[in-house]
Amino acid sequence: MQAIVLRCADGARFRLGETSLESVSPYLHADTLFSALCNVYAQVHHDAEGFIDLVRSGRLRFSSGFFAVECSWLPGRYLYFVPRPPLLYGKGEVDPKKLRRIKFVSLGVLDRVARTLRLGDIPATDVDLTALPTLGATFACTPEELGPDAPADLLEARFHSVEAETHVLVHQPSRTDALYQEANLTFRTAHLYTGASAFYIRGHFYVLCRHTLDSNEWRRFLGCLRILADEGVGGSRSGGCGQFEDVEVRNDVAVQTSTQAGLYLSLAPTVPEDDSAFAAARVYDLMPRAGGHAGPARHRRVRMIREGALFDRPIDGRLVEVTPETSSLPHPIYRSGLSFTLPLGTADA
Repeated sequence: MQAIVLRCADGARFRLGETSLESVSPYLHADTLFSALCNVYAQVHHDAEGFIDLVRSGRLRFSSGFFAVECSWLPGRYLYFVPRPPLLYGKGEVDPKKLRRIKFVSLGVLDRVARTLRLGDIPATDVDLTALPTLGATFACTPEELGPDAPADLLEARFHSVEAETHVLVHQPSRTDALYQEANLTFRTAHLYTGASAFYIRGHFYVLCRHTLDSNEWRRFLGCLRILADEGVGGSRSGGCGQFEDVEVRNDVAVQTSTQAGLYLSLAPTVPEDDSAFAAARVYDLMPRAGGHAGPARHRRVRMIREGALFDRPIDGRLVEVTPETSSLPHPIYRSGLSFTLPLGTADA
């Protein structure tokens, strides 16, 4: 398995819409990335169907874009974070407010969780997240991952935020409701100072990827990702949102790969392929996904299982056709509900 780091410049903005203009996704959903790559394949290679076939067949699968954190005291390394699995944490009393603020855990924490996973009516782990160091109170990691040179206080290490931008509607017959706001996910370098020492923390997106592509197919895929870095992903691209600095392929991701795990953590928005696959969802949350294209027509709304869900077994998921009924396009429009999971623990946990 490889990690593809989508490096973000300081001040990079991403309009990753949720259900309203004032809301924004906390990360880059895999279905958004899938749609953006379909467009690039169509524009550059005139072969969107070829890309769709690679993904549908399972020869290429990728997760949503979560956070890869670059720390000045860890040169050449990233800390990789995934959504916090919905488990019971700790053996004793745990501060619920502090636990609720932790939204993401590092791969090192995920490994600890997997090794102490207890299956049952309510899955649980001995790991107490509130006892671990955190970046900005939201990202929990292990002391070993931070290393001995990390600054003592990391609670102010906030490398991203949600910022609202005010816009004005100009070309309309009345001034009623001319002002509106859009929320963007913005990356900012966090600067920390301990005595005479200065540190910084930068945030980027990363995507986990599994594939069985040949060398030419892999080069084409990476080439389209690099074009996407300039084209941008998400909304408001003409306003400078959605662009990356660079695309970096990393082979330093250490994750469990067992096919006989106790549970499976979902890292992509998923639409189960049938009723038995949906029944495999142990703990999950649903989210609506919609969208549109040039013109008044809107894509069909889909309810998907949000990232961070737990499954009893790996499932495939499926592509969902969301072509508007009034569309005049010569091709169908798909939203990716294909699964991407990481195993947790063992079947006899």
